[in-house]
Amino acid sequence: DKNKAILKEEAKNIKNKLAASNAGKLLKVENEEFFVGEQLDIDLNDTIQRKKVFYSPDKFLQSIIDQACKKSEESGNIIQLKVLNHIFYFDHKEHLIYSTVGPGIIRPLCLIQHDKNVSFTVKDNSFRDELHNIMQTNKNKQSKKTLEKQSWNMESFMWLISLWSSRGRVPDDTDINQPVYLAHWPNLTRLASIPHSVRIAALLYSQPHTLIDVAQHLAIEQRYVFAFYSACKAIGLANVSNRKVDQLFAQDNTHKNKNKSILSKLFNRLINFKEKHSLNDIA
Repeated sequence: DKNKAILKEEAKNIKNKLAASNAGKLLKVENEEFFVGEQLDIDLNDTIQRKKVFYSPDKFLQSIIDQACKKSEESGNIIQLKVLNHIFYFDHKEHLIYSTVGPGIIRPLCLIQHDKNVSFTVKDNSFRDELHNIMQTNKNKQSKKTLEKQSWNMESFMWLISLWSSRGRVPDDTDINQPVYLAHWPNLTRLASIPHSVRIAALLYSQPHTLIDVAQHLAIEQRYVFAFYSACKAIGLANVSNRKVDQLFAQDNTHKNKNKSILSKLFNRLINFKEKHSLNDIA
């Protein structure tokens, strides 16, 4: 009837408008602000705006988590970390991190400075069996409705903590004017995905680019690129390309662009499914 025809035409108009306004972009993912923030694009020539894209990992949980990982690696033992009465266990031997709380508690912890409310304890090797019992007991106490993830691969956890901490910003020691490089392709099947991560990885893997150039080239908002870079840097995958060896690396890889372009196209087919579900599963 006439009303159905009107509604159908209106739906078509809305669809066309969305397609035009979001060309080359994904629609907003639920809770993506937890991972990429809500910062608007900045003008590099505006000093005040530039300040908004930086954060200091050293003052927050990200640095504390990084210290605990390194202490476990250096000692070969499990490290117990206590933050505001919340307990984390770092086992570099198994590359695992356990916590007595889930993402609902950990995520807010990434937003505040902890100062002296932190303690590290080195556990002996016999503690490993006891730790498994602690985690099972804690899991049994949780109701099925509130059951949250409490164990992570060490690299995946560091990646996640970086996203929650940076929220679409970059570490304050980043030279925003310099190209950045991706040392190797990130394992995005294991790491928490963010919108456009595959496309960003493909571009940076081909050769170094400035973060602003990446956003412009892909026609996406800067915060997605900033978040991706911060997470990659946190696990040692990316850094500023200010050394001659990095520039040589970029030149040597130019002849591989064709193959990597093909690779990125294959990955792009997975983007719509991968990036629409990963954030909601964690948040």
